[in-house]
Amino acid sequence: MKKTIFFSIVLLLITVSISAQEIEIISGNPKLFKEVKSYYLTFDYTGLSVGKYGDEQAYIEYMKDDAEKRKKGSSERWLKKWNDDRVIFYQPKFIELFDKNLSDRKAIADTVLTNQKHELNIHTTFIEPGFNKNGKRSPALIDVIATISEINNPNEKLVISMKGVPGHEVMGSYYPDHLRIAEAYAKCGKELGKYMSRVIY
Repeated sequence: MKKTIFFSIVLLLITVSISAQEIEIISGNPKLFKEVKSYYLTFDYTGLSVGKYGDEQAYIEYMKDDAEKRKKGSSERWLKKWNDDRVIFYQPKFIELFDKNLSDRKAIADTVLTNQKHELNIHTTFIEPGFNKNGKRSPALIDVIATISEINNPNEKLVISMKGVPGHEVMGSYYPDHLRIAEAYAKCGKELGKYMSRVIY
């Protein structure tokens, strides 16, 4: 009887609001994953939208053109940095705060596939880079879909939506866009780790 009541509650969407940020279970039963001790962590940026530009490619073309106007021959360097920042800044920030906030380290995540039986996929669907200029500031924001599944049985999934995850500048100092976005990934890792600790473990 108690289990029936619990699963009924789980099926109603679990929503947690942290300022403007929203975390919500879209589908799946979190308790199916309570014995998981390690995750193969993957990141996905397909179908990404960026700020007011919509499709990522529109943002890329605008920024490449802007870079070229500022310094001839710099557009391809900008594009390489845009892609490299994911591995150099965003993903490490996420991993560090995720592992730290998954209570008592009941589980860990690693981007190297060894003997993990479960995957945690972090699919970024939206990035707002934010800004800091002319005395005005706005934080970076990201929307993410986190999906937990058994690698050999991907049909059994837990899907968690995270919207409006903010990346604020530290101590009000000026940050380039990539560092502001990296802070959003740090916040995302922190809140997802805490959330999974509550609903799974």
